[in-house]
Amino acid sequence: MSNYSLSLRALSIVRRPSLPRSRIATTIPQDRFASKNMISNRIHPCWTPIAFRGGVVRLYFPARAMTPVVTYPSLPFMNADVIMSSPTQCLELMLQLAALPVPSKQINPSKITNSPSHPMAIEALPVCATSATEQMKNLVLANAAAHVSSVALGSILASSPSSNTPVGARKPYEIYNGGYPNAHERGVCVRIANGTAGQIGLLRVWADVFIRMMVEEKGEQPFEVAWYLGDTSDSLSMLETGAVDMALTYIPQAELRVMQSGAASRRSYVYRDRFALVGPRCNPAGLEQHDDIYEMFHKIMTRGDADAECPPDPDVRAACRFLSRFDKSATHLKESSIWLMTGSVPWGNDYSRWYHQYVRFPREALRAASALDEYTLIDYGAWHSAPPSVCERMQIYKLGDIGPDAAQEDVLLNPAHLLYAGETPRFVTPENERLCKAFFEWTSDTGPKGGVAVTLGLERKGSRLYVAAPGA
Repeated sequence: MSNYSLSLRALSIVRRPSLPRSRIATTIPQDRFASKNMISNRIHPCWTPIAFRGGVVRLYFPARAMTPVVTYPSLPFMNADVIMSSPTQCLELMLQLAALPVPSKQINPSKITNSPSHPMAIEALPVCATSATEQMKNLVLANAAAHVSSVALGSILASSPSSNTPVGARKPYEIYNGGYPNAHERGVCVRIANGTAGQIGLLRVWADVFIRMMVEEKGEQPFEVAWYLGDTSDSLSMLETGAVDMALTYIPQAELRVMQSGAASRRSYVYRDRFALVGPRCNPAGLEQHDDIYEMFHKIMTRGDADAECPPDPDVRAACRFLSRFDKSATHLKESSIWLMTGSVPWGNDYSRWYHQYVRFPREALRAASALDEYTLIDYGAWHSAPPSVCERMQIYKLGDIGPDAAQEDVLLNPAHLLYAGETPRFVTPENERLCKAFFEWTSDTGPKGGVAVTLGLERKGSRLYVAAPGA
C-alpha cells in the first residue's frame, strides 16, 4: 500500500497574516492539492472553531470558507476520484480506514491550525509511535466535527446505512433463515421494516425463534424472514406502499394516521423502550443529576451558544455540541419536541453552530457522538449494544423510566408498536399471508414460547433492554 499524504487548500482567504516563525514550519500554498485519488471536504463558513483532542492532530475551523483536501493514493476501495459532500462522509471514511492494514512506514503527525490569527498553517511535530493510518483517522475525525444538513452517500460508503435512502430503492438489509440452509428454496415469507431493533439484534432473534417454532411444531417448510432497514417514518412509508408486510415503529401519532388511512389493519403494543441523553464524560454543559431533561437541554443550548462565540481551549475541555440524527426518526422527533419545550429551535435560521446534524441510524450516530465529544439522544437498546470503545468515552445523563410504576406520559418513554398490513382495502393479500398473520400474533403472545418472552429475554452487557407493554 502506498504511503498516505496530506494537503490543505484555501478557497476564500482574503489575506494571509504573518505567522510566527517559532510556531510555523510551513504554510500551505494555494495550489498545493493533489492527485488522482482525492477526497475533499468543504467546510461551511459559519462553523464554529473546534478541535480534536488526542495529541496528534488539532483542527480549528474559522468563520471563513476553505476546503481541506486529504489525499489517499491507491486506497484499495477507491477506483476513481471520490469527492466527499459532507463532514459526515469524512467520518465514515475514518471508519473505513480503521479496517485498513497499518502501513510499515510512518509519517510525522502534524498540528494543523486554521484559526483567525493563523488561517492556514502546519506546525510539524516529532515522529511518534502512532501509525499513519491512525493519523489519517485523526485528521478525518477532526474534519468531521462539523454540522451536516444533508448527506449523499458516496460509492465507498454504500455499506454505511443512511436513513435517507428512497423507499422505492429499498432491499432487505438482512434475511434470516432460522438456521435452515435450505430456507432460501421457499424464500422470504415475512417482511418487516424497522431501524433500531434490527441493529440491536431483536429482529434476528424474533425471526429465528419463530421460524424454528413453525418448522418444528407446525410442520412448515423452512422459510425466510427479511428485515428492511428504515427509521419510523421510512418504515411506515414502506408499509403504506406495500414494500413490507409489517412495521415496528415508535411514533404513536403517525401509526394511528396509517391505521386511519387503511394501509394497516392491526396494531399491537409489543414492548417498552426508553430514550437516554448521553454525552462526553468531561460534561462541558455542566449537567447535574437533579436536572430534568428540559433543564439539561437548556444548559446544552446555553453553553453551546457561549462556546460558539468564544471557543474553549481544547486542552482544557471540549466545546459543547449536540448531535442530532435529523432524519424524521422517532428519536429525532422526540429530540425536536424537547427543544421546542425549552423554547429553542437550533435547526432554524439563524442556524445554531453547536447543533450537529448527522443523518444516520442510531449505531452510527452514537459512534460519531462518542468520537466527537458531543451530547446526543439515543434509545437505551442502541446504547447497550454499542462497543466498549464507544461507551467508555461517554456516560448517561438522563434515562427514561419504563418500570411498572412509570408514568405513561414520561417524556423519555419510547413505546414500540407493530403494525400489520393484513386484509386492508389497499393491501394485496400476499401468498404468505398466513405466516405473516401468525408472526404478528406471535410477537404479542405471552406464553412461555411466545414473542413477549423472547423480547424480555434480550440482554446486552447484563442489562435487559425492554420491558413488557402495559397489560402484557
